[in-house]
Amino acid sequence: IENITNEIQTTTLIESITAGASKRVGIPTEAVDVTFSVSGAAGGEGGNEDRSSLGGSGGRGKTGEFKFSSSELFTINNASGPTEYILAAGTKGSDGITGTSSNGGSGGYSFDLDTAATSNRNDSANGGKGGNSGPGGISGSGGGGGASSTIIKPGLMPKWIAVAGGGGGGGGGSKDASGVRGGNAS
Repeated sequence: IENITNEIQTTTLIESITAGASKRVGIPTEAVDVTFSVSGAAGGEGGNEDRSSLGGSGGRGKTGEFKFSSSELFTINNASGPTEYILAAGTKGSDGITGTSSNGGSGGYSFDLDTAATSNRNDSANGGKGGNSGPGGISGSGGGGGASSTIIKPGLMPKWIAVAGGGGGGGGGSKDASGVRGGNAS
C-alpha cells in the first residue's frame, strides 16, 4: 500500500503467516517505524474421562504488539540493504485423549534455529507435552501446550526480538472430576 500526502511518501508493508509457518522478511533501510502484532498459540484441550467428566479447555496464547526500538531502527537505517528478520507462528497444542495410560497431547511446534544440535541450548519455542493419564481406570490425558510465536533477527548470534507465549494445555478429566482449564500465557 503506498500513500502520498503533501508530497510525503509513506509505504505500509503488511506481512502475515499461518500457524506452523515461518518467513524471512527484509525491512528496508528507509523504515522509520516498524510494528509487529504477534500471537502465541492456544493449548490443547484435556481428554475426557466420559461424557460427564470433561477435560479442561486449553489456555490462550499471548497477543501483543511490538515496536522496534530507536537503536534497532538506527541499525536498519544504516545497513547497506534490507535487514532480515524471521517471523514464526506457533501451532496449537494437541488435545489429550481418553484411555488408561494414554499419552498426553503433543506440544505445538514453532520455528527452530537449528543452532543447538551440538549443545544443550534450546533454540525453539515449542509447547510442552501434556501429562499422561493415570495407570488405573479410565481418565483423560492432559492437552499439549501451545507454541510461541516469535520475531528473530538471524545471524552468527541470533537475537530474539519478540516472543508471544503459547497457552497451557488443559487438564485431563478423571472419574467424577472434570479437568481444569490450561493457563493463559501472560
